[in-house]
Amino acid sequence: MAANLRPISLTNNIMRVFERLVLQKEMSSIFKPIINDDQFAYKDCCNTTMTLLKCQHYWLKALDGKADQVRLLSFDFSKAFDTVSYRIISEKLKATKLNPYIINWIINFLSDRKQRVVVDGFITNHLSINRGVPQGTVLGPIRNIVLTDGK
Repeated sequence: MAANLRPISLTNNIMRVFERLVLQKEMSSIFKPIINDDQFAYKDCCNTTMTLLKCQHYWLKALDGKADQVRLLSFDFSKAFDTVSYRIISEKLKATKLNPYIINWIINFLSDRKQRVVVDGFITNHLSINRGVPQGTVLGPIRNIVLTDGK
């Protein structure tokens, strides 16, 4: 059972505070301007409710106009980002205006990571993570912005 679960990184509190500081002081000013207005993830004061309200507005506007129906197609790309190699993430980070020391720290943070699952006392073996950004980290959402250039 535990072998089928998706691991989430539990980093210690000091590491999480450091990640938040890096995100707030070094990264947010670079990445906030490239986030599209129609993207609600990773923005202050935005959440799922805001996303659904905006979608509902567009759907009802279309139905009030000439449309008889509205079709919706939804994709979940969350696991797709877990398969991106570190090399691609590294190259995308190096193309930004981030401080080179921060880029090197992020690359080091992603390199040689291991995860395991612990459920009800059952513990899986540690597995090396050689792709994506570990789930549960503060910097995880930034990887999505870097990979999509905010689009």
